[in-house]
Amino acid sequence: MARAATDEARATEVARHNKVMEGLQAEIVRIRGDVAASRPEPQPRPLQVIQGPEGPMYLGPDGKARPITDESGNPIGPKAATERALPSAAAQKLFDNQTNLRRAETALALMEGKNVGEMKGDADATGWKGFVPDAVLQRLDPKGIDARAALADLGSLVIHERSGAAVTAAEFPRLQPFIPTPKDDPETVKKKLRRFAQIYRDVASETSNFYRESGYKVPELKSLGGDAPAAASGPKFEEGKVYVDAKGNRARYQGGKFVPVK
Repeated sequence: MARAATDEARATEVARHNKVMEGLQAEIVRIRGDVAASRPEPQPRPLQVIQGPEGPMYLGPDGKARPITDESGNPIGPKAATERALPSAAAQKLFDNQTNLRRAETALALMEGKNVGEMKGDADATGWKGFVPDAVLQRLDPKGIDARAALADLGSLVIHERSGAAVTAAEFPRLQPFIPTPKDDPETVKKKLRRFAQIYRDVASETSNFYRESGYKVPELKSLGGDAPAAASGPKFEEGKVYVDAKGNRARYQGGKFVPVK
């Protein structure tokens, strides 16, 4: 009887031990599951780009460098690895600078007697005529309306500096002395306009170069040509063509200015 009791007690202890171990195993499985769930998912290995002698290349999983190509399979060239697309805000600033430079050059062209689009040039639009009341002058000298309007617009042109500041020409110390008035004689107006356009171009170029040197892809300022003044240069806009700025706004270039279109 004593032996039977001992065997029964041993069996009970073994059963209790096994039950405890099963509980521990279950707890270990649960803890492992929680740890696995808390681990971040493995991220894909970032593409490593290097600059090779023939252009940018990427390192494959095998450690070998391969050229980066365009959709046609052609290497994209030595500058592609360092040139970045302009941020939309920066692109808008450069677009504004180029557009306003064009307006300054248009004013010079009109004062040289050249027609720009539908605007009529008049080399004698200023001088003594600037002392005549505007309502009377428009009837006495309708030919000079476009030229005088272009002059009146110059002081409000906004220029974006490389520092990020945006000021009007009237507030910009380098430009303010060269803003002509309708009361200036024609020769003085043209001298001021040439200097105004040159300074504006210099500041716009400084801003463009700042972004270019920072690794962004920036279009060059090109000569206007055509019916614009030969001494000035800037972006060339085709009459009647629709352009889209960095914000997606569409405008048609017509008569020396941009007209919004839907």
